[in-house]
Amino acid sequence: MIYQNTNERKCYIVSFYKDIDQTMIKVEDLFYRVIGLGRVSIMIFTNMALIETEQIQGPAMKYVLKL
Repeated sequence: MIYQNTNERKCYIVSFYKDIDQTMIKVEDLFYRVIGLGRVSIMIFTNMALIETEQIQGPAMKYVLKL
């Protein structure tokens, strides 16, 4: 989904995870440090934002906001 919507290799992140919150992170690192782990994160690219909600039951909801 990310590679289909942007060709950027880094994004700004607002995250539950304090070690990466409010930093620039490589897109490759999103897949093992953020996506699918069940906590709230917002990944901001130049042309889109990816929002992952907190997991309560079942998979966490993900939203893509095209800018």
